[in-house]
Amino acid sequence: MAENAKCSGSHGDKCSDATSGPRILSYNVWNTNPSSDVYGSGRRWAHYAKRLDHLVTFVMEAEAGIIGFQEVRYDGVFGDPGNHAQVKHLADRLPGYQYVYQAAMSYLNSGMPYERIEEGPAIFSRFPILATDYLLLSRDPNDPNDLHQRLCLHAVIDHPQWGKIDVYVTHLSLSERSREQSEVEIWKYMQQGQGRTQVLLGDLNSEPQSRGIRFLSGIDELLGEEADMKDAWLEVHEEAEPRSTDVNDREHRFTFPSDNPSKRIDFILYRGHGQVKECEIIAQAPTDDTKDFKKDVGMLHPSSPVYASDHRGVIVEFQ
Repeated sequence: MAENAKCSGSHGDKCSDATSGPRILSYNVWNTNPSSDVYGSGRRWAHYAKRLDHLVTFVMEAEAGIIGFQEVRYDGVFGDPGNHAQVKHLADRLPGYQYVYQAAMSYLNSGMPYERIEEGPAIFSRFPILATDYLLLSRDPNDPNDLHQRLCLHAVIDHPQWGKIDVYVTHLSLSERSREQSEVEIWKYMQQGQGRTQVLLGDLNSEPQSRGIRFLSGIDELLGEEADMKDAWLEVHEEAEPRSTDVNDREHRFTFPSDNPSKRIDFILYRGHGQVKECEIIAQAPTDDTKDFKKDVGMLHPSSPVYASDHRGVIVEFQ
């Protein structure tokens, strides 16, 4: 089972807040990057906390009732004793949410065999989390682009107006073949859900024109299967040309990378009850005190502007 659902902070009454339709956010939080190699171990925590504070500012402005985070890390060698879990760092900054987290990947260090570093998705909700489970996705150990174990985390959320919503969060492989296998596995997994609405959130590492996204969107078959989800973004926007250099596309349509956006790989897909009222990209701007830094040095350079993450977030409001 995934880690038990908890309600963060001291404002538990907010867990029952409701609007006519849910606002749902998907956000890859870039784990605990940048590493000590960028700022040095003595300065790393302060820079990490600054970045996470910036990220949470965008999350709070989005006013999402349900959030799917990816790349949430537990790093046993980063942070003070008892303060190694990034899900706790997020929960401490986001009072009023229940949450569930499940590690997908454990990173082994042969030089420090007792070192514990794990990473996986999390679901935060202002509404009651009724049940959770997860699906471990297939991985090909012989594929050099499929080095990380992946999973799909599922939570059944009780929305006051909509009833049960099945929320699924995942972060897919860098290998196209493995992504396609995972996309079919996730689709089959979703057939077990009984919610009035099913929503798939995540960094899918695939662009809209890929076979996997076309499959999930109900356009093409894949491995003999057919899906029927809708891409929330395309319900209210036109698709940008792949790798467009248009300023508006880069600022408002692409999600990765934050310092030089060139593609849309973060998605909210859904099926069942509801229509999309609005869907937007969030968290484009770096911190105010670094916004004038050089933007062409890469986010892992100490002179880079400090972005909330290497990804932007995607927020949808349903009606």
